[in-house]
Amino acid sequence: MPSPQTLTWKPWRPMSNGRYLPSLEIPEEGTSLEGIERELIEIALRQAAGNQTQAARLLGISRDTLRYRIKKFDLAKESRHKFREDENEAEESLVEPGSLNA
Repeated sequence: MPSPQTLTWKPWRPMSNGRYLPSLEIPEEGTSLEGIERELIEIALRQAAGNQTQAARLLGISRDTLRYRIKKFDLAKESRHKFREDENEAEESLVEPGSLNA
């Protein structure tokens, strides 16, 4: 069975409006535009530590548009859960073993 194809991400290139766009090559089998949109929203939310205003700014869209798309992809509960896990892992990595002796 052939291995699944993935998008090939190349260096980001500047656009005329000061934003950046990845150079992509789409597999011959095709891809899912909605899947890419969802992934970019997840990346922006993770990079913004769950702050929707900041994530929307990263994507160049309004907060309302981001909220619509979060709902469209059913990311609201999933995102909150992921960010809590990420925050907990980050906090745990800052605590030295044995330093919480009661």
